[in-house]
Amino acid sequence: MDDILLESSLIHQKAEQLLRDFQIVEMWKSIGAEVRTVGSFRSSLMIDKDIDLHVYTSELDATKTFQALTPLLGDSRVIKCKYINGAETDEHCLEWHIALKYFSDEIWTLDMIQILAGSALDGFFEETTDAIIRALTPETRLAILKLKKAAPAGNYICGIEFYKAVLQDHVRTWEEFEQWRKSNPLEGMMYWRPKALK
Repeated sequence: MDDILLESSLIHQKAEQLLRDFQIVEMWKSIGAEVRTVGSFRSSLMIDKDIDLHVYTSELDATKTFQALTPLLGDSRVIKCKYINGAETDEHCLEWHIALKYFSDEIWTLDMIQILAGSALDGFFEETTDAIIRALTPETRLAILKLKKAAPAGNYICGIEFYKAVLQDHVRTWEEFEQWRKSNPLEGMMYWRPKALK
């Protein structure tokens, strides 16, 4: 197995363990929420220590959610929590961005987007990730991971950029990717999906 594939697999295993140890899913289920994985965690394309979850509830009650997440927020390993109230936006969501120390002081981020069940975005990004998974080949999986690994620290790049660049436009090197980004603005890209493999 290629070293980067092994690295990605180990990061994914750690992510699963983190969710179990902090009982993240159980906290959400305590208020009747449905938790779904998205992004690189769902597609097993993890390089960064970042876990993305979409959480669906029948109402967006921040007080109730804060109460449910109290065991997490009160944990001494949590070093930052950012809350964004987007309940009145078109996205109908509350955002919970957590930074925590885990596995010998590794810094992990946990991004949990609480979405109103039945709203326009219900299931959209899960379906996008599943379309990406179906479009992957062993070669493109490796290419995506290598690009993610090559990204300079602190240089924020959305996962969808890597996927579109590799799967649609056949980008393979970091130099090609840098040039590709200049003519591919992020605006509107969140709604891109790959075409199905023939």
